[in-house]
Amino acid sequence: MKLWIDDDFLGSFDCVASAAVKLAEWQEANRERILYLYECSGEQYSYADSWDDFLKKNVDQDVEVRIVTATQEALQLELVDSTLEYLSRLCGSIENLAERFYADPDQIAWKQLSDFVEGLYFLCRSLEIIQCPVFDREEFHEKLAEFLRAMESKDTVAVADALNYEWSRWLDGLRCGISGIEN
Repeated sequence: MKLWIDDDFLGSFDCVASAAVKLAEWQEANRERILYLYECSGEQYSYADSWDDFLKKNVDQDVEVRIVTATQEALQLELVDSTLEYLSRLCGSIENLAERFYADPDQIAWKQLSDFVEGLYFLCRSLEIIQCPVFDREEFHEKLAEFLRAMESKDTVAVADALNYEWSRWLDGLRCGISGIEN
């Protein structure tokens, strides 16, 4: 395996230990950089999610691998951008989802609602990481608990009302608050 970090050639490796030592040395000398992605054969992968397994499986292969780094600030800005994009998608789906719950929701609507809740958890984690000043974690969890109770009791009108009148407004407020961070 031939290994680069950004434009630095680290060397050719055929054992995990020697590659790991060289990576650790590079990281020690470049503490401000975070190993973010790695690229191999035109594909990109998350460093944190799969590097160790990839290294074990491919260290003795004739492949060229480039690890891409970023600063904490760059990663945070990227998270802000992806959070804004995700918020836009969530906001765009609320009205249709609420309409389905005012009518007689089918299994697909319940699955979409479950996906919406999963998205809210993702947002919570993202907003904590980017330290969004308009995000109130306690308020979020109170609002979510009430919403989950309506879901569990299958109160479709309460679910639809919460989507239309609470979550829609709350998500729009977050979108505006995050846009302010970005500028």
